[in-house]
Amino acid sequence: LEEVTFKAGDVILEEDKENNSFYIIKSGSVKVIRDRVEIAVLTEGQYFGECALLKGELTNASVHASEGSAPLTVYVCNRDTFDKYLGPLQVLLDEVV
Repeated sequence: LEEVTFKAGDVILEEDKENNSFYIIKSGSVKVIRDRVEIAVLTEGQYFGECALLKGELTNASVHASEGSAPLTVYVCNRDTFDKYLGPLQVLLDEVV
């Protein structure tokens, strides 16, 4: 995993775009925005980007580093690493759903 830092307001993911990374929040927070409406705030220990990787779909929301907070630091896992270590979980998800 690579550690990456973003400034407040930085756009990490854009809605309806391809995504090749999974993100785990180390510190700071992000706003999740769908159709220009803020639908969630994620903080330390939470994650995003997994749906596009697991389902091979475009992102279903934009994710921005929150304004007015400390810099956002995340751990980033690219698609190859995600598939290697977490991809087999898709089999379990398919069985549950």
